[in-house]
Amino acid sequence: MPMIWPTLKNRIRAAKRALQEHSPTIQGADPKIQFIIDPVAAKHALMKHELVTGNYGDSSDDESSDCPAGPCTSYYANLYKPTKPTTLLQHALTNANGDAWFRQRYCVSRAFSVDKSLRVNCGTYAAEKMMEMIQQSQSASTRCDFCGVGRGNNGIISTSTLDVRCLAREVAVLAMLRMVFGTTYGKQHEMIDALRGMVLDSLEPVRNDDKVVEARNRAMRLDGLVRGAIEAIALENDSKVGKNCLAKRLLEFETDEKEYYLTRDEVVSNAHSALLAGTQTICTTIAGALAHLAQASDLQRDLKTGSLSGRDIVIETLRILPPVAGLPRYPNESILGLATGKKEDTIFNSHCPIEKGQMLIVDLLAFAHSQPHSQPIDKNGSVGAKSEFASLKFEKQSEDQPWGIGKRKCPAGIISVECISIIFQHISSRNVTWEFAQPKKDVVDDASCGGWIDSISYCPTLKFSREIRIKFFESKF
Repeated sequence: MPMIWPTLKNRIRAAKRALQEHSPTIQGADPKIQFIIDPVAAKHALMKHELVTGNYGDSSDDESSDCPAGPCTSYYANLYKPTKPTTLLQHALTNANGDAWFRQRYCVSRAFSVDKSLRVNCGTYAAEKMMEMIQQSQSASTRCDFCGVGRGNNGIISTSTLDVRCLAREVAVLAMLRMVFGTTYGKQHEMIDALRGMVLDSLEPVRNDDKVVEARNRAMRLDGLVRGAIEAIALENDSKVGKNCLAKRLLEFETDEKEYYLTRDEVVSNAHSALLAGTQTICTTIAGALAHLAQASDLQRDLKTGSLSGRDIVIETLRILPPVAGLPRYPNESILGLATGKKEDTIFNSHCPIEKGQMLIVDLLAFAHSQPHSQPIDKNGSVGAKSEFASLKFEKQSEDQPWGIGKRKCPAGIISVECISIIFQHISSRNVTWEFAQPKKDVVDDASCGGWIDSISYCPTLKFSREIRIKFFESKF
């Protein structure tokens, strides 16, 4: 059944109305789909209902863990994540449930705990490549193979404008290939071109549907190159080759002698998951941050002077534009109840049970934009929840990160945040600033309406429906 996803503004408006009516949920267009929009209800669902006592343990230091010190036994019982029969992610952690998920999570979360030096190296490399593209766009006499640059009919760069979507995609592709395959295999032109081809101009990932020939061919091309690189890394006895890349770290768990292990297919699928999800997250966040700052010279100045850090820019962009709209789950029991309100005033809301067979989706967009707080109990003994919504303006520093809730949150969130933060710190240290090339078309007004923000939608990942052109020039600051 095809998913029906509201646009950015429609989703926020619907969530705001529902929270004002003290409802933690919104009914989807499909009657079997229920959106959870209240942050407390979301945490209750994914931290309390998703895990119960079971067979497998996890000694990770995840902040979301409900386990006491020592071995913890848990498995998925109440909630399951819908799996996708996709070719590339068939055996990945993101496509697993139950015992298979716990076995993989132990390995993948540790493989993703890469050294800070690797994160810095990848971020710096991507930032330097980004500056090369910007400088290339400003050279009127230089031929350029970068598709985001404005051109004349003769193929020579005619304007110094860049489509932020193309720029962001190129930077994200280079960063993730360096992260997953290191300096040796992460720079291969064929691999770069194949991964680039898996992200559309709208920054949506190509859905590798077997029914669509072009999508299947793109997926198979990338899969062949990834498998070849992993095979080469696995055969290398010299530990210096690919020593600190993600593929090498995943391969370290490829053994039958351990309780927690990865098969070769699982190594390949999790490499695909890192490449595709990481590229999509990094490119949408870079594009959103560049667009927000294009009309905010004061924020660019604050970034240069150190009043704002690159991380501040990243976190605020993620609050306004989380890369993924929601977290879908299927209840595995007859009725799932939700709790709403603050911890000290938590109430069980028996009026919105979610039945077995109904899909619930934690709405990360509403979660990021809502700021609920409890009201005093009135004379009738009822407890209400009042919610205020943060605006779409780039103004609020938030610690909300849209990497999921509970045990299934993305283990690579810190990699993305740090990599993008380094990129913005790097360009802020250079003598450049930027603005919209077409301000009448792209500038957003004080009410967060019009301009580029109105072209944003989710399906279910963040989609930039049209180009957003900016121009870089020598800094005035």
